[in-house]
Amino acid sequence: MATPTFDMCCQLALNQYGVSFDLKAEQKCVLEHIFSGQDTLAILPTGYGKSLIFQLIPYMMSFKLQSQCPLITLVVTPISAIMEDQLRSLASKNIKAGHLLIDGTKFKTFEVGSDGEISEHLHNVTNLAEAGHSHPESLVCNNKVRKLLASKPLCDRICCIAVDEVHMISEW
Repeated sequence: MATPTFDMCCQLALNQYGVSFDLKAEQKCVLEHIFSGQDTLAILPTGYGKSLIFQLIPYMMSFKLQSQCPLITLVVTPISAIMEDQLRSLASKNIKAGHLLIDGTKFKTFEVGSDGEISEHLHNVTNLAEAGHSHPESLVCNNKVRKLLASKPLCDRICCIAVDEVHMISEW
């Protein structure tokens, strides 16, 4: 079977999320570069749809690679409030995402219940969703998290690392 094209994988990923609108040119450009294996820098304004990019990448790459296991975009962001707002917004659209607690002990997800309310759930850190958010400190300073990320099962699933709100990170 031939390798699926960018357009085919993009459409399958959009369908997966029930997205019924066209991507902005810049979103599509970023996705094309990542899809083709290029390191990519995207400087996009607040509210432009970066989270959608982070969400589509795992599905697009799963379709491209014909992977049986769901892939992950690891989103590094330093601001807890923004991270949780993004995750609640994604949950309201039934998009699976969550974040590592700063100490790296648990993975928190948000889900919409049958009553329409969004609730928080804690999981074992190996249960990362398609988009796993993390604080930079968790990745750099926490040996447990670094070992987890270096483990073969997780390394095989991470298809993209995105740094969001990079202007808020004072030291690398």
